[in-house]
Amino acid sequence: RLTKSHTGEYLAEKVAESLKEYGLDTSILSMTMDNASNNDALLRELTHLLPSDATVGSHYQIRCF
Repeated sequence: RLTKSHTGEYLAEKVAESLKEYGLDTSILSMTMDNASNNDALLRELTHLLPSDATVGSHYQIRCF
């Protein structure tokens, strides 16, 4: 459950937490999201929260419109 403002930093924290909980933190192929600026921040922050061998970053982002 999200209890704070949906900033990129907060969303990245929650996504990383969920991925780690289910053992998926090194199994990300891509992320599909809309063009909201907080999603760009989410990806930037997520690269710092996941293991270095996780493939996360803007080049793995699929935008939906």
